[in-house]
Amino acid sequence: MQKKKNKKKNMTSIKFIIIIAVVIVVVGFLVYPFIKFGDNKNKMIDGAEHYMQINRNKLPQRGEVRTLTLSELYQQQYVDTLYIPYSSNLCSVKDSWVKVTNVDGNYKYHAYLKCGVYSSMVDHKGPSIILNGEENITLNKGEKFSDPGVKSVSDNEDGKIDTNQVKIKNNVNTSKVGKYTITYTVSDSLQNETVVKRNVTVVQKLNDTVKEATDNTGVYKGNVNNNYIMFSGIVFRIVKVNDDDTIRIVADKNISYVDYKNVNDWLNDYFYNHLTDKSKKYIAKGKFCDDTTKSYNVKSCKKYKEANVGLLSLDNYNNSIDGNSSYLLNRSITWTSNKSSSKNAWTAMKSFEPNVYYKSYSQNDSNAIRPVINLVKETEIKSGNGTENNPYKIGDYKKAKKSTKVNKLVTGEYIYYLGYSWRFIEKTSNGNSKIIMDNILMDNGLPVQISYEKNTNRVYNPKENGNLGYKINQGLGDYIKSNSFEEYNISVPIYKNKALYKGEDDKKEYKVRLASPSMRELFSGKNEGYCYWYRDSSKNKDRVYVVSETGSVYNDINEYIAFNCGVKLVAELNKQAIVANGSGTQSDPYTINN
Repeated sequence: MQKKKNKKKNMTSIKFIIIIAVVIVVVGFLVYPFIKFGDNKNKMIDGAEHYMQINRNKLPQRGEVRTLTLSELYQQQYVDTLYIPYSSNLCSVKDSWVKVTNVDGNYKYHAYLKCGVYSSMVDHKGPSIILNGEENITLNKGEKFSDPGVKSVSDNEDGKIDTNQVKIKNNVNTSKVGKYTITYTVSDSLQNETVVKRNVTVVQKLNDTVKEATDNTGVYKGNVNNNYIMFSGIVFRIVKVNDDDTIRIVADKNISYVDYKNVNDWLNDYFYNHLTDKSKKYIAKGKFCDDTTKSYNVKSCKKYKEANVGLLSLDNYNNSIDGNSSYLLNRSITWTSNKSSSKNAWTAMKSFEPNVYYKSYSQNDSNAIRPVINLVKETEIKSGNGTENNPYKIGDYKKAKKSTKVNKLVTGEYIYYLGYSWRFIEKTSNGNSKIIMDNILMDNGLPVQISYEKNTNRVYNPKENGNLGYKINQGLGDYIKSNSFEEYNISVPIYKNKALYKGEDDKKEYKVRLASPSMRELFSGKNEGYCYWYRDSSKNKDRVYVVSETGSVYNDINEYIAFNCGVKLVAELNKQAIVANGSGTQSDPYTINN
């Protein structure tokens, strides 16, 4: 019995010993990291003291603080490598330091060590800075700016700090568009530093710029030369600030030729879909004049329709005229948005006769198109000064970098290739780049002129000898290397009567390397210069389509008259073609490697 009691007593003792051992191990496991961390901290302080003993000239003067980083102590071998407890990872070199203070000639060492989750209980945070006003401020270019300054500064050890102790660095220049930063820096008694930033953005709002440039009328008048703006790769002219503060812009040049009957579809389908996605975000779906008026002498509009893209109205033209001049007028017959009757619509042009600018045409006629867009009222100018050589830019697209594939360009950008300036139209379904000549084919400074042979079919046909299409596709080797381009499919619209955007009665498909443009094609339009052919055709043997020297479309040519005109080419570049240099503008086109 006694043996059983002794055995039970022994078992109890063993359990107690085991429990004590476990407790010791657990406590040791928990306490050891703190002991190790404390040891690391002491080593760092010892190293700093040793450093200062040898380099007494670096001890702080009375009231000063001298900081030694762990990195410095490592580099000069005053401290051996310190590791995070239970780890092979180093303590933080970036955040760990020893600061030496001099208070009335007494030196004191303050160490902050960070080793993973372990860190010193010493003041290591800078003061708190509270600013007056907003941390992010937007200013208009030229606007006066006064820094709102600092409201208060406080520290968890030093308490309230005088705001005059804050060092302020201010480089804001409101005369120049850009992003600026004001920095506020302050330290506590241990030189724990805090830096707070205020962001100031200087912007140039387009509507404010227009108002300033137009004596606050918001309307450009006469032959102005400071209202150019680049939008989605195309040069536009700023017309006015609308009543709702959106900005009306119009293409600087004729883009294409379209019948009035279908112009809204062409503008808001074909043209709009060639704009970049980012550019579309700047478009304010706006009101465009839809008046029917018997007189062209109007100064305002009464009836409107909404669209993304439209045309200039009669009042836009009239309000832009100063004396007998306006930057909006050229010697092309250009559609306005106003109808003159149920069957006719008004056009505007610069006439050789003073004060004659307008004429009514059938809505089935094809006249020049200059697309009009309303930009959102918050549009900002990112660069440029509004001149022809340096138009305003709003940041809706970026120029292509070197080695960018040509098929990634923006519609309207310029390319220099084979001695000619071209404009990028679009990336084709097979990845090639569809491009169109900016002007016509030349030879020693003179236009290369051709015509239909007298007895040939007047329907454009690249396969028929003597036909205009044949001469372009087969006979221009002396002037341009056609084999530099890819073969591609073209469609020849053949109209029963007049050419309507949605009205061809028939069409023919051909595979070619070079072709005349369709008058509906982007950048097929022109303002002044030599005449050139379109491939649009008609079943009427006396009707062909050619744009005249003054930019108007002729569509009735007597078959017995030898009619010679120039050639503006459309072609496709191989999908591997890349940008070599340039900015994609008319004055600095991209050069390419093909």
